[in-house]
Amino acid sequence: MKRKKSLKINRSNEEYKVQLINCFNNLVKDSENYDKGNFESIRRSSVTLRMLFYNSINSHSILDQLVDTSKLKILNTFLIEKNDSCYFGDVYLVQKIGTVLDKNKIYTTFIPDDLTIMSTGKKISFKDWWSGKIFFMNEGTEITRHKLITVMANQDGGAHVDDSVDSAYLNISRGNTGYSVNLSEFFPNEIYSKMDPDKNGFIQTKDLNLALMRKIVHEVLVSLPRQLQIDIDYNPDFSYNMKSNLNKLMFSIKVSNSK
Repeated sequence: MKRKKSLKINRSNEEYKVQLINCFNNLVKDSENYDKGNFESIRRSSVTLRMLFYNSINSHSILDQLVDTSKLKILNTFLIEKNDSCYFGDVYLVQKIGTVLDKNKIYTTFIPDDLTIMSTGKKISFKDWWSGKIFFMNEGTEITRHKLITVMANQDGGAHVDDSVDSAYLNISRGNTGYSVNLSEFFPNEIYSKMDPDKNGFIQTKDLNLALMRKIVHEVLVSLPRQLQIDIDYNPDFSYNMKSNLNKLMFSIKVSNSK
């Protein structure tokens, strides 16, 4: 016996607008939690951003149902220079007490800079924003906003957890970027050992993907609601995570070719 297909009814524009407002509010909540030190909360935003922007053969994004996305302009906080041979997203390396698995370990990760100073910066077309690079290595590995959002949502815990994950994405999550740092001069041995350095003192900084996602969410929240005439209560606080860093100094990674 064949199963009857369920009847589908088209949504109204008003219902799409309700979904849109809910998406913006969810992004705000995830941002607030991230800014209070709960970095994993920003992973949920990948699903919300996929709903807003992603089109496939069988589905259309919320924005495509409501507006002409070719007319949208979105803030770009990933400022790649022409001489950059590697680009890590303009984020800072920090150390926090406690990991998900062990509260006595020290979590080495990345956080964004204070993006509020860039909130009125250059805006680019949606097409260029969606396909724009936010991380790349000199051997050709690169990640775009499109890739980060869809892989995190579809493979890495946003909506699904897959057995195998896109290699470029998983490498930046694990800290396998080809670059590691030795911060042993900045910490006593009993502290530094909790960061799991290798035998030469180098540590791999994990979860760059989450810091990049926080930047993307900020770009969306300072750009789209205003253009779509939607009021949201978004008050980012990037200072909390900076102030709670174990080291008074923060480091960023930048590699450029000589002129």
